[in-house]
Amino acid sequence: VCGNLGSGCCENGMLSETTGCTLAICAAFPGLVYDEERHLSTYLGFKKGDFVLLPWAPTAGMLLKHFRDEFGCGMDYAAFSEAAEKIAPGSEGLILLPHCAGAISPDCNPDARGVAYGITLAHKKAHWARAIMESVAYLLKDNLEIMKKLGAEVKEIRSLGGASKSDVWMQIKADVLNLTVTTTECEEATSLGAAILGAVACGDFKDTAECISSMVRIRKRYIPGSNAVLYPEFFKQYQHLNKMLMPTFGGNL
Repeated sequence: VCGNLGSGCCENGMLSETTGCTLAICAAFPGLVYDEERHLSTYLGFKKGDFVLLPWAPTAGMLLKHFRDEFGCGMDYAAFSEAAEKIAPGSEGLILLPHCAGAISPDCNPDARGVAYGITLAHKKAHWARAIMESVAYLLKDNLEIMKKLGAEVKEIRSLGGASKSDVWMQIKADVLNLTVTTTECEEATSLGAAILGAVACGDFKDTAECISSMVRIRKRYIPGSNAVLYPEFFKQYQHLNKMLMPTFGGNL
């Protein structure tokens, strides 16, 4: 919640997503939302009477770290991003389900596992790097679709975590979501959010909106590009594969 505030999400339609080891999405909400289908959870917001929708997934950036450590042959994150940028959207048919430590949102199945579908001999490390980035973007979009069904307004995403340092990954998210994705100058948004609350409590600012306008600075905006028209079909394929396989995890073949 502090990270959401520290990224400057003070207007309707602004959400934060953090791709670190895990994926966490945070959207302020004016009232308590109970999802009868149990896709998403509601938590207390930063001020009395406010709430947030906060879906999350156990693995996100951890997938790229694991691939780098086990199969990267010395490549660093910058090299992976450079390689992924050269691969066409859709990773030439390679689709990944990123549930390598179970699934929480929007589908809860602790027995869920990662899946690589459509592998051919043509797929190289660069394809895997891009497919990992795309899988996290698909998972993010999957959660946002549920959030919108529950009444959340989604206009802009503020992106946090280690993945926000990758221009390629941020552009993939903007294209998959068909939304502007923004990064901020402060890399420690959670600490900044706590500082904002402290500054308002001390009376240095009249409210969080005024404090945000003074303390939060935008680093870069990623606008959906020409690849955005290609991703609806790839996302549809991801959803179909996910829907088909999710009930089978845990031995339910």
